[in-house]
Amino acid sequence: MANIGTFTAEKDGFTGTLRTLTLNVKVKLVPNDKGDTENAPDFHLQAAGHEVG
Repeated sequence: MANIGTFTAEKDGFTGTLRTLTLNVKVKLVPNDKGDTENAPDFHLQAAGHEVG
């Protein structure tokens, strides 16, 4: 399986880089405050301060 990202744990989530043939971007995984929603994702993906996933 190909490795397309590397991440480092930080106190407020993870930071790292996603690299593919057409993409090379620094991203941050930020913990999601799920509230009462059980099926919500654990993290939000941000790039340049904007949520991308």
